[in-house]
Amino acid sequence: MELKASIRHCFAVIYRRISNMDLPDFIVNGFVPISVNHISICLKARDEGYRSEDEIMSFYSSQLHYCLKSRRHELAYIRAMCDRILTFVSPDSLIESRIARVLIREVLASNVVLPGIDTIDNPDFVNNMLLLYFDDDPPAPAPGPPSPLVTLLERFSSREATSRSLLHVDLERILHTQDMLYQFMNFLKTRSAVHYLQFYLTVEDFHRRCLSQEQDDVQLKKLHCEAKDIFETYCHPDASSFIHFEPSIIQELQDIAEGPWQEVTRLRTSTPLYRAFDHVYNMLENVYCPLFYEDDTYYQMMCGDRVPTASKNPYPSASSLNKANKKKFSRKFRPSRTDTEDGLGKADMFLDTTSLESDEFDKASLLDDDAMICDDKFPNPNSSLSMWRLSIPSIKRKQTTDPSSSDIYLFCIEVVDLQRDGDGVEKWQVYRHHNEFYSLENKLTEFHGSLSPISLPPKKFFSKNLEYLDSRRPEFEKFLKGLITSSSLHKSELLYDFLMPQRAGAVSRFNSRSGMAKVKLGNFIRRVPNKLIKEKGRHIDAFLQSFVTSCEAGKPRSGKNGDNLKDSEVIMDQKLHNDMYSCDGDWLWSSEKNKDTNADDDPVFPPTPPKTALQGIFDCITLLCVRLFRIDRWLLQLLVILRILFRRTIEPFVSRHLKNKIEVYKQEHHLVRLIHLFRDVIFFDNDPPRTEALKLERKAEALRELKAFIPEQFAYLIGKDQHERSCQEFIDILQYPKLNKHLGYILLDALLFKLFPEVDEG
Repeated sequence: MELKASIRHCFAVIYRRISNMDLPDFIVNGFVPISVNHISICLKARDEGYRSEDEIMSFYSSQLHYCLKSRRHELAYIRAMCDRILTFVSPDSLIESRIARVLIREVLASNVVLPGIDTIDNPDFVNNMLLLYFDDDPPAPAPGPPSPLVTLLERFSSREATSRSLLHVDLERILHTQDMLYQFMNFLKTRSAVHYLQFYLTVEDFHRRCLSQEQDDVQLKKLHCEAKDIFETYCHPDASSFIHFEPSIIQELQDIAEGPWQEVTRLRTSTPLYRAFDHVYNMLENVYCPLFYEDDTYYQMMCGDRVPTASKNPYPSASSLNKANKKKFSRKFRPSRTDTEDGLGKADMFLDTTSLESDEFDKASLLDDDAMICDDKFPNPNSSLSMWRLSIPSIKRKQTTDPSSSDIYLFCIEVVDLQRDGDGVEKWQVYRHHNEFYSLENKLTEFHGSLSPISLPPKKFFSKNLEYLDSRRPEFEKFLKGLITSSSLHKSELLYDFLMPQRAGAVSRFNSRSGMAKVKLGNFIRRVPNKLIKEKGRHIDAFLQSFVTSCEAGKPRSGKNGDNLKDSEVIMDQKLHNDMYSCDGDWLWSSEKNKDTNADDDPVFPPTPPKTALQGIFDCITLLCVRLFRIDRWLLQLLVILRILFRRTIEPFVSRHLKNKIEVYKQEHHLVRLIHLFRDVIFFDNDPPRTEALKLERKAEALRELKAFIPEQFAYLIGKDQHERSCQEFIDILQYPKLNKHLGYILLDALLFKLFPEVDEG
């Protein structure tokens, strides 16, 4: 049920964003200008003597897309892209589960996006797309009326459950039960939809008093003021709690609210307020009630709290450990002594496992002593660190007890918990040494991998005075702020421990100078079970790859070498292999000026938004005429004049033409064909590869269609020879797979920036 809701949520978000997107405008002002700019750069490189694909790529230099470094860089970029996009389309429950997020990311990156990009960038596929575009035949009409809905998919896309659960309570009972109404209101607050419930309750009370016939003028004036408040709060377009009613409802309510007070009696006989009331009730019943049924709050309300487990809260308060348990715990690790002549026995450390497993032993006593500092006044370790705010306002001098050693300086970290309520601590201070910051960075890197771009400045190993530490204070503050805002560290217990006050006398786990000699053996043994559950998700990528490999069906042994098992790296190399590229490693970076490029740098997503100086179709046509067809100066001046006269006429015509074409291809039979093509390319690409003769034949056919597509009058003006050379040069540029990949990723970035404007805010 949860997986179904998550998948439906993702598709609903993507469909809504695509529906709100102006696709013809993106093609005219995004897709076409970026493509023409790419062709212009390639033509300029060929004019300057760069003929081969690698030479043109070196001409691009730093403007080349990150994915063109190598196949592994490409896969890393796609993973970063999928990670970023999933945060916008996935529900919160899926985002918080790192295992589910990594699994979906790997499936999308290595099995959908990467093969799809390779197929689109194939020169033979590009030639086929050109043939489809130049085809004059109209699209095939629909063979019949739309087919009936598939029962399985219809039920999957519908929010209404086919069989009502016995645990589900109808909306009427929720609204008239105080406890349920309170929980439902808290749930709506998390969905930013509490104004629907407020409107329902307000209008319900207003209806009851409005229908009363025995009212004097004072009461009617009061009702009119309330009606005006309802309109300004929920129906005015500029209101913060605006509800999207039908325009006719808003207009009728506005006429009553802004009219004389006698008009309030119209609400007894007219329908606008009743229709608005029904609209809100249907929203609560059909949209938010099913979501409420799937929320954990509803199940706790109906079935009670979850059964507490030993690992639910690994940080019990100090008051929860009674003296009896402490004594039992001390006896488990107390050495037994054998009597000797001098009365001193030899220590024999032992662990009585039977008594540890008994019911009378408190499992909380196995927890780390350092963790016992947390009590009910401080935030729960399972709370999200994203709601914390911190700063490093000052540095504190601490005197040492040893007269021969110098004083030490500690950074004062002020932490504020924005979601804390009640009697708990909302603000506290933590003092950390300079070296502890670097220990934290090392431990987080060990458990979570690279933290880039979050990093500390290089460490100084010589004397660190107050002036030096004060100069590093802003950088340390920026480092901590970056950690608590990182989505992968919201539940990090290492970061939680670092930002919590330390118990008096406890040894800091972040102090590199505290070695094992200072740790008691009993304390060390007690820490082992707790360490095994901390920082969950370590090395999850390698685990998932090994898990997928272990689940694959065994293949029959074909010979002597059939017993060799393929590890995850070999399988990934096979996925990265592509016959279009001579080398699956670095494509471009073998050139002299790029030898120093770090092959292990992290992908930067989101990249810089693609920009071009071209605006609209007319600018693109003009640039192609100059770069590709090399028109004379007088003809260029004529195009400039025509641009001034007809630009506002031609571009809307092109947009409307594209819109009509898109509407045609949105018909059922065309969408089915596109879905089947995409399915066959990604999952059932078992067709034999096309021969070189077939590819050359398709290329020649695309060249002929391009020549025929150019108007004869324009070909006559530029000359037959120039017409032939320009068309041949245009087709040749599209035969470079790596340049096509560069263009494909730039267009993909532009599409993502259009669909997800929040990406640029990162």
